[in-house]
Amino acid sequence: NKAELEAGNYIYNGEVLATLEASANHTYSTLEIVYQHKYAEADEFSELTSKTIREAGYYKITITLPASDYYTGAEEVIEFKVSQEQLEVSNTKFDAYFDTTATDVLNMMLEQEKDNEEINNYNASISLTDSNPLGSVGDTINASIIFTPKDTNHASVVIEIVINIVKKPVDIQVENTEFEFIADTKQYLTIKVLDGETVLDDITVEGNTGWMNAGTYDITLEVVNENYVGAKEVTVVVEKQKVTVPSADETTYTYTGNEITYQLVADSRYTISDNITQTNAGKYTVTATLINTDNYIWSDNDEAATKEYQFVINQAANEITGLTLPGWQYNTFDENVNKATATSAFGDITYTYTDLNGNLVELSNELKVGTYKVTATVTGTSNYEGCTSTTEFKVEKGTYNMDNATWSGNSFTYDGTIKEVTIT
Repeated sequence: NKAELEAGNYIYNGEVLATLEASANHTYSTLEIVYQHKYAEADEFSELTSKTIREAGYYKITITLPASDYYTGAEEVIEFKVSQEQLEVSNTKFDAYFDTTATDVLNMMLEQEKDNEEINNYNASISLTDSNPLGSVGDTINASIIFTPKDTNHASVVIEIVINIVKKPVDIQVENTEFEFIADTKQYLTIKVLDGETVLDDITVEGNTGWMNAGTYDITLEVVNENYVGAKEVTVVVEKQKVTVPSADETTYTYTGNEITYQLVADSRYTISDNITQTNAGKYTVTATLINTDNYIWSDNDEAATKEYQFVINQAANEITGLTLPGWQYNTFDENVNKATATSAFGDITYTYTDLNGNLVELSNELKVGTYKVTATVTGTSNYEGCTSTTEFKVEKGTYNMDNATWSGNSFTYDGTIKEVTIT
């Protein structure tokens, strides 16, 4: 007869591991096959009702071919073992933090092996307790994770692990990275350090040095703490402060002879040129200049430092009024009385005197009886216009008052000569 088992050494895997093929060299007897199994070597074999080789343990298969009229009987016994499955894990080194518990470490292992289906056949425990902190940053801790099988097909496993206590990563949250320049003021980031959703107070973060001038700054924020670690790359932008462009003075100015000031709103962030105050008529360019183009910019985003304004003082109109010249009787001219007077808005007045034909005359006792003209003239300048005015004056005939006249004599004796009489 012949009996073969297509297997050798077996390890449990949940599947049928082997099948038995047996045959006799004649047909005068029928093969008898008995399957026996025990879990532990010290146990007694018991017969299996199922003819499959699946469970872990010890197997004994007895194959008997009874004797017949023509052949003697035969028996063959096959014994073998199906070993319990051994759990294997992918990693035995773990990083933990100052506040990590033993349960946390165990959960790390289970999370790591979540795709390992065999892990479901075990209950896991760890040799540490949660009563004390695992250790301080920098410590190395050895521990054991005990995997207890839920059935007899799996072997108990103790995994030795190494736990390194490292700094706990935290998140640096920055609320705002854009600012506008403020004179003489350092501006800082508003920072939160988060452990998950928990805000950590009193955590030092280096790199938040503050910024005073406009510009773009690439910085690294870094947590400095014995238990926490974290860093964040941040770009801080300090924008130039916008300065309102001063409105132009729309007033129409005309020469007055007095100082005139172009009206431009003053501001500490820009200077105004000195020529903002003028007296003479003309065109002037007034400038407003930012004191610092590194930190300030005009509100219209003009990059130039200056704004220009046209300051115009127009030439004034001019007029002569009140021109008079008191006339006099012939030979009674008095320069203190008989003088021309007039008023002009601007400038000095000069007087000229002519007869009615336009011929120049001079004021004096000898000026003949008649009607004359006096012309007042102001010569124009860039500040005011020229102007003239004309009026007439008269020199009247003179009269004698004889009431107090005295004679030099009023009686003579003829002596053949000419006699004269004078009156004063």
